[in-house]
Amino acid sequence: MIDPIPPADMADLALTTDLLLRAGADIGQLNAVRKHLSATHAGRLARVAAGRDVQVVAISDVLGDDLSTIASGPFCPDPSTWRDAAAVIDGLDLWRELPAPVAGVLARGRDGELAETPKPGDAAFARVRHRVVANLQTAARAASEKAESLGIRARSCDLEVTGAAEAAAERLVRAGRAELARSGGPFCLIYGGETVVRVRGRGRGGRCQQLALRAAAIMAGEQRLTLLAAGTDGTDGPTDAAGAVVDGGTLARGDRAGLDADAHLKDNDAYSYLRASGDLVTTGPTHTNVNDLLLVLGEP
Repeated sequence: MIDPIPPADMADLALTTDLLLRAGADIGQLNAVRKHLSATHAGRLARVAAGRDVQVVAISDVLGDDLSTIASGPFCPDPSTWRDAAAVIDGLDLWRELPAPVAGVLARGRDGELAETPKPGDAAFARVRHRVVANLQTAARAASEKAESLGIRARSCDLEVTGAAEAAAERLVRAGRAELARSGGPFCLIYGGETVVRVRGRGRGGRCQQLALRAAAIMAGEQRLTLLAAGTDGTDGPTDAAGAVVDGGTLARGDRAGLDADAHLKDNDAYSYLRASGDLVTTGPTHTNVNDLLLVLGEP
């Protein structure tokens, strides 16, 4: 639901999003830029609908359910500014790579030549109401209920996992090992969030696959832990996989296929490795998105 601000067009916005993701931008940075490039985002639709009652029903793909970030907040006050959007580009050093029309729009906004997006207190929001009907907590509850129904003790640990995917993998494996040391039966530790990957290689993958392959490398040879990392929309990165389920045998299976896990991680090519090891999870599109679900299962 995008209406690009001229002279930028859809192709320019798509390329800009790709550049931001490859540079490791988080969802807040991504939206600070993206919402300023579309006439339907950042509260601008509320101005179009001014004088009408508006009920917004939201499925949240944003940690913390920030209404100004979900779907780039078409009916929500925008706390970010043109200067904030430009600062993201400054911080990631992307001005020279941006499509010229996008760079032009952002520069004009930064320099005060374009109107700011509607801010809190704007009369356009007087008759707008929001309701969040599903989020990551919804998915975590469902995972917990399913685990318990199978006789597996479940515990929700952290649903705001962010930062580098490989660092998150190390954290989750440590948590699994610690739980093994004190648990008397099978368990499921439930995490979720949205990690990032700084893309430097030429391979295929996504943040969940990168996290999973790093976890597999750490767990190599272990027999008591299994880890799932998957996008709830059924798509992880530009691949047909939702993510992966890995265990202590993943690297052995990859070795038999003649693959090197470290080389695939460096090339951001977790997809090829996990496909060869048989550990990809492919669900197809789920037609919704509430961030990534990360499960650590163990059996002492």
